[in-house]
Amino acid sequence: MGDDQRMSAFESVMWELERDPQLSSAFANLTTLDVPPDRAVLRARMERTCAAVPRLRQCVVVPPGGFAAPEWQDDPDFDLDRHLRWIDLGGDATEADLLELVATLCRHPFDRTRPLWEFVVIEGRSGGRAAVRGGFTTVVVGSQTTPVNDTRAVTEMIVRRAAAFEGCRVLPMGALTQGREGR
Repeated sequence: MGDDQRMSAFESVMWELERDPQLSSAFANLTTLDVPPDRAVLRARMERTCAAVPRLRQCVVVPPGGFAAPEWQDDPDFDLDRHLRWIDLGGDATEADLLELVATLCRHPFDRTRPLWEFVVIEGRSGGRAAVRGGFTTVVVGSQTTPVNDTRAVTEMIVRRAAAFEGCRVLPMGALTQGREGR
C-alpha cells in the first residue's frame, strides 16, 4: 500500500473521532439555483470528475486488527447514484422548507463503508428554482485565492480563517510559482 493511500496520523485520529456525531468534521454547502440542472449533463460531469479524482471513488478500510493506519481503497461497489441524488419538494417549496430539508439531511452521517461525499439536487422550489446540497469531510483550498497562496504568510492566514469553520477540515494548497505566473 502506497503512502498516498494510507491515512496520516492526523487523518486516522479524525477518522476515529467521526464515529461521534458531536465531533464530526463533515460539513454541507447549499447552493441555490435559478433552474434545476440537467440531470444527464450533471451525471455525465460527475462521472468524469469521479474518474479524474480517484479519491471520490475510494472508501476508508481499517486493516485487520486495527493496528495499522486506515487506508483509502477503491470501492469495489462504487455507484454514483449513492452519491448523486435528487429530491423533489413539489413545486411550491419555500426557503424555510428548503432549509428544513437540508438540516434533516445534515443530521445523517455519511455511510463509513462508502466514499465520504454526496450531492443532493433539490428541485420543486417556488418559481421553478432548485438547490444543490453538497457534503464533504475535507475542503482543499486551491491557490486561486485572493491574495494568491504563494507565501507562508498567506497559508497561515488561510489556516487561521479556516479555524473558524468548526466541523470541516480545510487544507490550503499553495501556488507553485509566485503570483501563479508560471515562472
